[in-house]
Amino acid sequence: MLRTLALLPLFACICTSPAPTPAPLLLTIDNLVWSEDLFGDSNPGLLAHIQDWPSPPTLHGFTREADKHFYLESDQHRIPLRCGTGGITSEKHGRFLILRTARGSVLERGPSTEHRLQLGRTYTLRPRNDAECYTWAVAEGVSISL
Repeated sequence: MLRTLALLPLFACICTSPAPTPAPLLLTIDNLVWSEDLFGDSNPGLLAHIQDWPSPPTLHGFTREADKHFYLESDQHRIPLRCGTGGITSEKHGRFLILRTARGSVLERGPSTEHRLQLGRTYTLRPRNDAECYTWAVAEGVSISL
């Protein structure tokens, strides 16, 4: 009897398995819009509309876990963007991410054009997707220009 009890902790360690990894979650961005076009905002920002989803997670929970880095790309011009945790939810228009460069808005004025949209170019959005279980997708044809 003593031998059996002495082996129980050993078997307990060997027989336990790690918690299952949650199934990958996916949210799709289906449109890019300027905040001034929807909300009359005097300080326009770039908003990514998120396609409705039937069940959890909340937008706040998803953005807390998902990779927050995106790129606007046009030919050889690439602008790194970042979203925060959460976003904007409008009863009339749906759910949006607010996308910003490291220095603020993609429309910010100043001498450098490196991280700003350029006139006449059409940009597509590409998520970096480095998070393990939470993934962004972008619907086909989603783009924006000035």
